[in-house]
Amino acid sequence: VRQLRVREGRVDGAEARINRLTDVFAFARLFKRQLEDAQDVAIAYDTDAAALLLRSSGASQTKRVVHLHEMLYVSIASRSAKLSTRYVLNGLARADLVIIPDTHRAKLVASSCRLTKEPLVVRNCPLLIPLLPTSKLLPALKERGIVTPNIAHYQGAIGPGHHLDTIISSMPRWPNDAVFVIIGS
Repeated sequence: VRQLRVREGRVDGAEARINRLTDVFAFARLFKRQLEDAQDVAIAYDTDAAALLLRSSGASQTKRVVHLHEMLYVSIASRSAKLSTRYVLNGLARADLVIIPDTHRAKLVASSCRLTKEPLVVRNCPLLIPLLPTSKLLPALKERGIVTPNIAHYQGAIGPGHHLDTIISSMPRWPNDAVFVIIGS
């Protein structure tokens, strides 16, 4: 197993775009060299790598696997990621296997990318445990008078690039009793 990574820049503005382009070109050269070594399988975990994998001519014998977590929305992609997102939207059907973490997203991706077969759903979750731990969230909400089955729970980092604004803008289409819970920093 060989793993190739592109470092993620944390700087905003023109310097970030230049750094990102430099990293993408370096990754593309390395990626092309790896595929020329006749790999059996190549797995892309993001839209930049997926775009390179789907357009590479050196991968004719290589099984192309695209494992995506994010939705392929050009409108919310960063300026530098719009091109690769568009390419993946138009070329994902050329992948030998598409892996998505949940059924709903898999159906959306299959439809928007005109896939001939449904993506494989592989949930990103821990190993099966015999007994689920008791929820701490539900009693905490109940203490505050919030009792609803419609809970949207976001847990993780909060900041630019985490698309919380997209979640918030979708709220008018949620059920009237839905609540949004953020746990993070």
